[in-house]
Amino acid sequence: MADGEGWASALSEGGFFGFERLEVYRLSVRLAKEVYSLTRRLPADERFGLTN
Repeated sequence: MADGEGWASALSEGGFFGFERLEVYRLSVRLAKEVYSLTRRLPADERFGLTN
């Protein structure tokens, strides 16, 4: 991205940054889904402690 091409390709047609296309964004969404899936199995009081 040093030459600027990477940033230009990351912009949407409207000129806004399309963060949804970034790999780091996609990985973070997958991580969040996995965390929710794992914590769903915990007892309610444990979940409260994590989210508090």
